[in-house]
Amino acid sequence: FTYHRLEFRPFRWLGFGISEMQMVGGKTPGYENLLPVLYWHNTYSSGNSNVMAMADVWTVPLPGLLVYGEFIMDDSKSSSESGESKPNCWGWEAGATAVLPVGGPDWTLTVNVEYSHVDQWTYNRWQPYLTMYQRQTLTGGWDGLDIPLGHPQGGDVDQVGVRLVAMTRRGRRLELGYAWICKGPTYLGRIEQWTGEDGETISVPVYYDYDSWTGDGELDALLGSTKKHSHVVSLKALWPLGDHWSIDAGVDWSLILNAAHIEGNTDMETVWRIGLIGKIGS
Repeated sequence: FTYHRLEFRPFRWLGFGISEMQMVGGKTPGYENLLPVLYWHNTYSSGNSNVMAMADVWTVPLPGLLVYGEFIMDDSKSSSESGESKPNCWGWEAGATAVLPVGGPDWTLTVNVEYSHVDQWTYNRWQPYLTMYQRQTLTGGWDGLDIPLGHPQGGDVDQVGVRLVAMTRRGRRLELGYAWICKGPTYLGRIEQWTGEDGETISVPVYYDYDSWTGDGELDALLGSTKKHSHVVSLKALWPLGDHWSIDAGVDWSLILNAAHIEGNTDMETVWRIGLIGKIGS
């Protein structure tokens, strides 16, 4: 995995950034994989690399107000490509953070509002080793956790959220948030077993060209069209214990509608976490 980024701030209140990221798989990385402008990856590592380009902008138009936006491009479909070509695989977000005129001399309160969208096949590839996620294999090696290198939900998602954050100069931080997440049925790294007319069973990655391996309409039949809607309330805290230790804790409570992408299915989920952070040195 490699990453290049260039930032430019023409004024104190305005900044721009352009970035690119690359995953290398199926070969030993070479010096060419360290070169910039890697979105021309077919020139350097055709079939062995997956890249994305990103552009972002941020500005402080008023004291205490930050406005930002970001656009990523995994793939783009030109007007000359056929209907069977890979569709646009984009993503974007826009948000703003404002410092509230309350809190007193020690506490600072901010509110953040953000919207993000990721297209259906963004981050994905038919080769599992080039899909934009990191797999953490669990004990035994038969299962694991897939962490997207991008939006936490992967692709095929829209999300709107608001967060209220209170923090002090001593490092204390409290955060209360709400998010509405609309997640489609596409997930990274999914592979299905398919039995052809000759009785042979093959493993087929669930990708935009799934029907070319199986049959017309099989992708729609497999995925369906039911989107999962989640209402998530989160509470987080970071609390110092002296000069060298801090408690980092949080809880997420989710009401999930159309759970598992089944129409009318409702579920609830609660995730607790707590950790201890230590600082070495003064």
